[in-house]
Amino acid sequence: MILFDLDGTLIDISERWYALHGYYARLYGLPVIEKETYIALKKEGVSERDIFSSQSINQEALEDYLRDRIVHIEDDTFLAYDALVPQCTEVLEAWRCIGEIQIITNRKNKGDCEKELKRLGILPLISNTYFTTEATRMEMIRELNAHEKITCLVSDSLDDYIIATELEIPVFTVGYGCRSYSHFKEHGVPNVVTKSDDLIKLASSYKK
Repeated sequence: MILFDLDGTLIDISERWYALHGYYARLYGLPVIEKETYIALKKEGVSERDIFSSQSINQEALEDYLRDRIVHIEDDTFLAYDALVPQCTEVLEAWRCIGEIQIITNRKNKGDCEKELKRLGILPLISNTYFTTEATRMEMIRELNAHEKITCLVSDSLDDYIIATELEIPVFTVGYGCRSYSHFKEHGVPNVVTKSDDLIKLASSYKK
C-alpha cells in the first residue's frame, strides 16, 4: 500500500485558498492581501488569524471571516479552483507499479471529494480513500499499517511526518504543496522532495 495525502500533495489548493480569502475578506470588510504574499504566508504555515495580526481590523468581522472560511472551504464554488499538482498523474502511475494507491484526507464531504477526483481524472488510479480528522488521523494510519503494511506515506504535512516517524513508516515529505521546503527545513524534516520528478524517481528505487 502506498498512502498519499490529498490536498497539496496531489491537488493544488492554493487558488482555492485565495478565492476563499478574497471572497470572505471583502464580505466582512477586511483587507484583501496581495495574492503572492498571501499564498507565501500560508505555505510557511502562518494561520489565517495571524495573517491579519499586523493590521487594525474589526475583531468581530475577523471571527466571522474565520468561521465562514472553514464552513465553506469545500463548497463547489471554491473546489472548482482546485487543479492537479504538476505531473500528478505520472507520480501516481509510477507509484502504482509498487503497490495500490490509497488516499488519506481530512476532507468532510466524501461525495464531493470523489466527484473532484473524477473531474481531475485521477479517480481510476486510486484504490481507496480514507476520511479522517486531525484528531483521528494517527489512529487511522496506525490501523491501516496494522492491516496491510504501508510501504510509504507521501504527504506535505508536518503532522504526517511526525506520525509516520513514530509508527516507523517510511515517509516522503513534499515541499511544493501546501507547505514550503523552508517550512519543513525549519522544523528539521529531512529529505524533503522539492519537485514531482524526484518523487517519480524515488518510486523506481522501490521493488514490489
